[in-house]
Amino acid sequence: MLNLTRKVDYGVLILTHLALRAGEAVSSRELARTYGLSRSLTASVLKTLQRRGLVTSSRGVHGGYSLGAEPSGISVNDVILALEGPWSIVECRAERDSEVVFCDVYRICPIRGAMRVLGDRVREVLETTTIQSFVDDARTRNVAPPEGFVELPTCLGGRDGDETVLAQDERSRESLTRDNRGQ
Repeated sequence: MLNLTRKVDYGVLILTHLALRAGEAVSSRELARTYGLSRSLTASVLKTLQRRGLVTSSRGVHGGYSLGAEPSGISVNDVILALEGPWSIVECRAERDSEVVFCDVYRICPIRGAMRVLGDRVREVLETTTIQSFVDDARTRNVAPPEGFVELPTCLGGRDGDETVLAQDERSRESLTRDNRGQ
């Protein structure tokens, strides 16, 4: 079965989240907490995406990560190449130690041409599916927190660990704060 790696899955999820929060810097910790992701893998993916120019980072109190390009300009193939490198459906030929090597049945293989066509089609889908596609889907299905939601710090009702409390407006934050302080 053809599967994307966990790194690529995290990369697409992180880039989609950053696109949904355009104009804001988002911390690695917030990303890991929001989705229940491994903190170390989240940090590693962000660093790689930053080196490849897909995200930018800023330091300081209001620092964090944001998209390094328009979501419509980042394809799933870009994410795969950034995090995993070149890929192919099958390895009919490969370069090893600066030498091209072929599969044992390369010269007589009856499926080589069809597999190349299949690989080209998969690559085309991955190149035309962009982060904007995921953003549009999330908004259509209304699965992303609406604009204006904020993460509450632990002292105001947020929880340490994997869960985060989000409050949309001042009244909600006041209510959560009062409830958590026993007022």
